[in-house]
Amino acid sequence: MLWFTSIAAADPTGRLAPGPGELSTAQAELEGRLVVSEAVAVAVARLQGAHTNLPGKGPACDDPVRAQSLMRLRHFAERWRDTVQRSAVQGERLRWTASAPTVDPIVDEERRAVVAALLARSARLESQWLETYAWFLSSSTHACRDVSLSTFPGLRPPIIQAANEVELATAVTSLSGFVCPERAAPIEVAGDLVLLTGRACWSEDAECTCTPQQWWPGAVLGREPAPPPPDLAAVAPPVEEAADGTVPAEPVEEAGPGSPEETPTLDPVD
Repeated sequence: MLWFTSIAAADPTGRLAPGPGELSTAQAELEGRLVVSEAVAVAVARLQGAHTNLPGKGPACDDPVRAQSLMRLRHFAERWRDTVQRSAVQGERLRWTASAPTVDPIVDEERRAVVAALLARSARLESQWLETYAWFLSSSTHACRDVSLSTFPGLRPPIIQAANEVELATAVTSLSGFVCPERAAPIEVAGDLVLLTGRACWSEDAECTCTPQQWWPGAVLGREPAPPPPDLAAVAPPVEEAADGTVPAEPVEEAGPGSPEETPTLDPVD
């Protein structure tokens, strides 16, 4: 009986005959997904512009700076693709819900304009993603092997910004641990997106004993990578060879005044 009651409470007719509640839910869900996708779009645009303006020629993977820049760009671009896809799917759901016969009588002109504006934002993001994807194909910017993301503060806004960019949240990513917003609960993430609306910091645990700071779109939060071990061959002084090609023996330091003299060793034959 409990099982039958729970099934009935789920209201399976909601999909077949959506009402005002389903319309409001679909609209709010699309609005949330668009906020995420548009914030990531700003990060991708800045990272793409910064990468294309880096000096250097030849394969990007041969240059550590350009290789790291490319990895950041690809990291955010892949997540942008996912957010655009989620927005497109939700857009179709909203379109279907708003045009359902059970909802159409209550959708006035103002509501239709709101829905149309949301669908236009979703379509614009999809077009922008396709342009970015075409740029990747034409530039042959494949991922660099053996290159992992390192911490990065992000890219500050340009002098001239888009009309709505000032109001957008900041899209960052975290490699591990917790992102600790200044006025919110810590967020446990691992290589995924985080939207910030203010200062934040990174912490290994949820205690968040770090100091919040300002981050910019495209930032990478996480533990600083360990420095590479020193190249002992480069640190050691070169050994000079004699004219005949032999390596001179190291000079023997003679005992000076006050230095203990070595006790002579007796030859057992004697």
